[in-house]
Formats: sequence, structure tokens, C-alpha cells
Amino acid sequence: MAPLISIAIPTYNRATVLADTLSALATHPELMADEVELVISDNASTDTTAEVVRDFAARTGKAVRYSRNDRNLGIDGNIHAVSHLATGRYLLLMSDDDFLRPGALTRLSELVRQHPDLLFCFANGGSFSGRYDPSVALPSLIQIPDTMVTRDPDAVLQTIWIWSTFISAFFVDRQAWVAVPDQQRFIGSDIYLTHVLYRVLAGNRGRTCVVTSEQLSAARMEYTGSFRIFHAFGNSFLGLVCDEAPRLGLDKAAMRAVKLATIRKGLPPMILMVRRGLKPRRLTWMEWRLLFRHTWWEPSAWAYLLPICLLPQSGIEALMRLKRLVVKRSLFA
Repeated sequence: MAPLISIAIPTYNRATVLADTLSALATHPELMADEVELVISDNASTDTTAEVVRDFAARTGKAVRYSRNDRNLGIDGNIHAVSHLATGRYLLLMSDDDFLRPGALTRLSELVRQHPDLLFCFANGGSFSGRYDPSVALPSLIQIPDTMVTRDPDAVLQTIWIWSTFISAFFVDRQAWVAVPDQQRFIGSDIYLTHVLYRVLAGNRGRTCVVTSEQLSAARMEYTGSFRIFHAFGNSFLGLVCDEAPRLGLDKAAMRAVKLATIRKGLPPMILMVRRGLKPRRLTWMEWRLLFRHTWWEPSAWAYLLPICLLPQSGIEALMRLKRLVVKRSLFA
């Protein structure tokens, strides 16, 4: 009998953080049930990733479906690989440095029982930096008063907007996921999973979708400089929202709302992350092109993005101090 849930983790050369993630998973008693499968796709790591997985399996007695790619497929290719390794009815994707909040697996199982036609659940997350402490309250990625249950994919995508790129919130019918045709063409976009999700939702209208108000995942909000932010969000994500989504039959007004929210709330902190990174710097010409490819004609881009791009470093630091005073927190700082 196939498992109900496959926890699917793509990883590459992060043995230490993977060990922390697996140790945290072991504190969830539901993990040991036969209805929960643990799948790990190793993207040709050269560190001790394989040993970490073996030690975890030996220590906990939990079988792990582990596969090591012959070569590095990139993050998109590895997400594709791990989703096709899984055998469960539902796919719960996880980054190797994120965590499940206490009770998350029980809550997801309850949602399946309550909604037998469940297609997708956005497992809302809390953001953290540094060391994760499950007892600490975290700011939510999506702030809604009550859990959303709907058959309207446009409402779901508008609600989760840019967080449709957050891997550790994806709980999705695996058969619907792998049935999306020609998925390999999205590899290299840096938002493979978002491309597939949009097509899953557009192609299965009428099935139940959920966005939880409670936090079921914990997202690490630290930028190391290794992720191509402007390619992923300025180019790929906004290209999907502006150009491809309407052709999939998704509502233009909802997609425009996603675009404007991304310009006003999503991209500014990302620009700050890059400019305040390990080596503070100005944006390159290519980053400018990617950032404004789908936004240059929008007044909100000139109001929200341009000032942050042009501010001197001293102005950036002053802006961050002001933001902390006003907002009291920052998801991306």
C-alpha cells in the first residue's frame, strides 16, 4: 500500500544543515508511521551527505528512500528528481534547511481526511534566521485570519502570491504533480516548482485547495548570495505571472494583483538582501535588466524599486533601521 505522504527533500553539499533538519523531523512521532515516506535526492554532493542519511536511518530505524544523482542537476532538476522518486499519495516538498512546525504532519493528514479531493495545500510558514527553535513564535509568511478552503485556483495564487516559490509550503497531490507534461522545460528557470504548481492548479479546477492560517513549516530567511534572485523573481516569476498564467486560463486580474504585490512587497526586501549581502554592493547591469524586464512601465516599480536600487549604502542602512522601528520585524533581514 502506497504511503499517504512523501516528505521529499532535495539536497546538495549541506550535510550539516541536512543533519539538523533530519534530527528535527525525528522529533515528529508521525514520521515513524508507515503512511509517511521520507525521500532524499542528493545532487551529487561531495561532502558527507550520504553518511548523514545513513546515520539518521540507523539511529531512528526510519527507512529512507535515498538516491544520489550521477551529476549535479541544479536545484530545479533535483526538485524534479525527488518529486518523481516519491511514491506517496501526497508530496510534501521540503528544503534541506527548513523545518516542520510541531503537529504539521497530523494537520496535513487531517486535511486529507476532511477533503478527500484535496489537490493542494499551502502549508503556511513562519520565518526565522539563525538557529531554529520550535518553541519560539514566528512571523507568518501569509497572514490570513482563518484557513482558506476553496475550489478557486486564482484565489489561492493571489493569496500566496510570491510565496508560490517557497518549496517547504508545498503539499500537493503527487499524481496531479507528475502528470504535468514536459516539466523538464522549466528546469533552469529557478522556479521550476512554481511553473508546475500553476499548471496543476489551472488544469484541475474544481478540486479543493487550502491555505492554512496556522504555521506548518518554518522558513530560513538568510541570503548567502548563491541564489539568482533577480533571474528567479524579476525574470522567471513575473514572466510566468504576466505572460504564461493568462494563457493557462488563470484570471488576469488575479495575476495583476500578484504582480503588484510582488513589486511593492516582495522585490524591495530582496534588493536589500543583495545590496546588504556578504559583500555590500550596487546592482550589476544584468540585475537591473532582469529586475525591470516585466516592471519598467509600472509606476509602482519606479516608486518602490528604483529608490532602493539607487540609494547609497549609508542610505540602505538608514532605511533598514527605519523599517525595523516601523514594522518591528523583517522577513528578509
